[in-house]
Amino acid sequence: MIYIAIVDDDLNSLDMMEVKIKNDEKLKIFDFLIDKYNDIEMLRNNLGKYDIFFLDIDMPIINGINIAKEIRNKIFDAIIIFMTNRNDLMHLSFSVQPFYFIRKSNFSEDCEILFSLLIDQIKKSKKEIMLVINGRKKVLKVSSIIYIESFNHYINIHLKNNEILVLKKKLLDILKEIGTFNMVQIHKSYIVNLMYIDYIKGEMIFLKNKNSLPLGRKYKKQFISNLERYML
Repeated sequence: MIYIAIVDDDLNSLDMMEVKIKNDEKLKIFDFLIDKYNDIEMLRNNLGKYDIFFLDIDMPIINGINIAKEIRNKIFDAIIIFMTNRNDLMHLSFSVQPFYFIRKSNFSEDCEILFSLLIDQIKKSKKEIMLVINGRKKVLKVSSIIYIESFNHYINIHLKNNEILVLKKKLLDILKEIGTFNMVQIHKSYIVNLMYIDYIKGEMIFLKNKNSLPLGRKYKKQFISNLERYML
């Protein structure tokens, strides 16, 4: 189940967005639960419930950009989509790394493009791998992995819930098992999930969970290529 929150002070816009999502043929391959909010305080009490947020930028009291900052602090891998009549405010939202914009003046056309992109993103987030840890099989979503580090003949898999899985395996072997360009080796001892990268500075990669990892010179060219492909 994928949980969606639609937030707008205009009730007509709330209903229109809900109907558009439910009626799109491409999205019907997924199961959605949609909640609508025109009260920011009610949303604040339920932030952790949702995977995808549709936010109106220009709302009274607290605008969509400010509530997006709260969402990012709590769920740094959330998919945030802005809806707006104010194209002049769009540049202010880049700090919260929105997934897409829907211009209300171009609603149908923008939704058509967004839903195609959203399908690819959801499929990436649902990919799973099977691991054997202490003799027990564990199914793990690739999207829950922030980064993997190796030491001696073991690896630590760091998850977004702060759990760390330890197993005896080579770094290259786990990379082959995952089999997705989202997971990229950046150093002889590290693999990182591209969806959790915040920014790059010099030879360091800074993650959305405030951790940082070294970027090896040998891996930099391929890493940049994968990151550019991911961001398209």
